[in-house]
Amino acid sequence: MLLSQNPKKLWSLLWMIFCSTVLINCIILYQFDKKNQRDRFTGCLNKIEQKHVFVIDPSSIHSTQTQSEILSRITQQARNIKREDLALVYVMNGQSMSQLQPVFKACHTDANFEKLFLKSIQHAVYAQPQHSTAIPLAEALLDIELSQHQFQPKQTRLFIFSNFLQNSQNLSFIQSTDLKTAINQFKLSRLGGVQRPTFVNTTAYLHIIPHEQLTENLLNIRDGFWIWFFGDMRGDRSTYGLERHDLPGS
Repeated sequence: MLLSQNPKKLWSLLWMIFCSTVLINCIILYQFDKKNQRDRFTGCLNKIEQKHVFVIDPSSIHSTQTQSEILSRITQQARNIKREDLALVYVMNGQSMSQLQPVFKACHTDANFEKLFLKSIQHAVYAQPQHSTAIPLAEALLDIELSQHQFQPKQTRLFIFSNFLQNSQNLSFIQSTDLKTAINQFKLSRLGGVQRPTFVNTTAYLHIIPHEQLTENLLNIRDGFWIWFFGDMRGDRSTYGLERHDLPGS
């Protein structure tokens, strides 16, 4: 009754109702469109802000201390995986040169994400090493970088847990005489293809697991090779880099 006697208030109320209805419909349409853009396997949106890649080499893990430390470090990093970020977990073994697939690949979309992610990490850390002594780490990292361009985010964080003693049919640090020979041998094995990755807006964190019986020459080859391997980093200077994080005992 009062509104009918005051046309201005009536029109204001109707206008507010109309605007609220439009806003609600826009939100519903946005959520529907957002949901439809998700990858049906990973739950990821078409555009990813940040990607977190974890590469674990079980053959390098020889003590419960190392296992606990790796789990602690990755659990801490899991808290930095924000909603809609992509996480991938790779486990190294002798077949990684030809059968490399992530054991976990999903975007953070709900409250169950962290539980499922850490469960896959535990399986990876406590995985029984295969009898093969091959560690084709360089080849695996190349394949990971080349295969993830369809999920090219604004920033990538790469975490590697290994003793970094490359050992494959293409290159074995233990059998190499010096750093220059090791790099040239790896380049020759990649003729006609990508010889080392180009990391765009990527920060690589090298978590080096202790290894016994390291000679000075082997140490120089190991450290020098990985500095070369990660030497092509591009993008916004604040979003890429190379960090070394030794595990206890190294």
